Amino acid sequence: MANLYKQVASASKWSTIAEISSRAITPVSLILLARVLTPEDYGVVSVATIVVSFTQMISDLGFQNALIQKDYDEKKLSKAASVGFLANMFVAIILYVLIFVLAGPLSLLFGIPESVMVIRIMAIQIILNSLNSIQTGLIQRALNFKILFYIRLTTTLIPALVSIPLAYTGISYWALVAGALFGSLANTVVVWIRSPWKPRLFWELKLFKEMIGFSLFNMAETFALWLAAWADQIVVGAVMTASALGLYRTSTNLVNVLVNLLLSAILPVLFSTLSRLQSDEAAFRSFFQNANKIICMIAFPLGIGFLFFGETVAAIVFGSKWNGAGDIIRIWGFVSAISLVYGVNGIGYRAKGKPQLNVIVICTNMCILLPAIIISAPYGLLTFVAVRSIVKLLQAPAHFYYGKKYLAISFVQTIQNLRWIFAASGLMAAGYVVYVWLIPYDTMMAQIVGALFCCVFYFIGLIPERTFIRKTINLFLGRNQSAES
Repeated sequence: MANLYKQVASASKWSTIAEISSRAITPVSLILLARVLTPEDYGVVSVATIVVSFTQMISDLGFQNALIQKDYDEKKLSKAASVGFLANMFVAIILYVLIFVLAGPLSLLFGIPESVMVIRIMAIQIILNSLNSIQTGLIQRALNFKILFYIRLTTTLIPALVSIPLAYTGISYWALVAGALFGSLANTVVVWIRSPWKPRLFWELKLFKEMIGFSLFNMAETFALWLAAWADQIVVGAVMTASALGLYRTSTNLVNVLVNLLLSAILPVLFSTLSRLQSDEAAFRSFFQNANKIICMIAFPLGIGFLFFGETVAAIVFGSKWNGAGDIIRIWGFVSAISLVYGVNGIGYRAKGKPQLNVIVICTNMCILLPAIIISAPYGLLTFVAVRSIVKLLQAPAHFYYGKKYLAISFVQTIQNLRWIFAASGLMAAGYVVYVWLIPYDTMMAQIVGALFCCVFYFIGLIPERTFIRKTINLFLGRNQSAES
């Protein structure tokens, strides 16, 4: 067990470094590109991104998660990986042909005919993704996030290095297309170079059926997650303009990049570790609650910061051409951060071998989401964002119910685990009110000082958690191999 926690500490460190490095590149790239490109440019590319993300989800067949979760020995794992690789490639080629043929009707569905060639070219990513999905899953299974750090850094840096110079040459949205395609190509090349496993021509129908049996539920969960993530953009693209789609997608994407900075770093480690601990209820519950506390400890003040300083963030990142981005950042940023109270429950269900639970929650929520966003779309983008955010929070009761039943973590235990984070967040909000009351708040410098003032109040509120914070830092740095927190 001590060795596992040592692996977790190392994996968490490299995963976090990878995410911080790659996510730091994204806002910088966005700032530079937003000064040259328009919301319309992002809207055209968003149509292709929606299509490609859907087909990539199908082409993976859920085998990556199956390889991480299944307790195979090395010999069977290698065979299963080869079976998964061949299946992914076959499906990816078929899907690419379909997308190439249907690109015209799909562009008309969104009312953006200029996106036809963009869809066809960006769909090449489907095949590239199928070439590296299995290897990536095996690296995650081994908790070898040092390799993933180099992969992630390279494949995040390349799109920025390609897109930014091309955008300044005046080729508009094609700069984003080129960046995305070269990024996927770089990802595949680096994974093949760094992965110790290489595919071979091997097929076993029995093994395929065994994997697909687990993967079907994971695919259902992935599809539900995809629909929950993209349904709003599909509606905006179909009902509103390309400019509205670009404004909505880019603003919410900025929020997601920042809110998910820690979440994306810890999720692969969390799933891999919880899968290994699934038979030890006490260790499973302890690790899950500690991970949730770390995530919320950073996400909550970030969400409050979005609520109070959304306009400032929009002005710094987007500039004057992106009117309305600040309000979207305020609403979506706050709700996205608060929802992380239950945001990692789906990982726990999957690690327990019950991915269908997350599917049930998401599908139930979708029954409310779809009519809500369709009805609200004609009333304007801001009303749409508010409705979308409220529906997102309605998943909470179901997650708390399943969390108690299958993860042995009740609502009361969750609140108790996070009680000082809630208190510190309230103190931070109070600090903001006091600052605005005392200090003129009409300059950028005043807002920056206000943000620092709020952070001081938040850290004061976290004093009761100082022991947990110290032990977490020590574990992250490899100074503590204990499971205790």
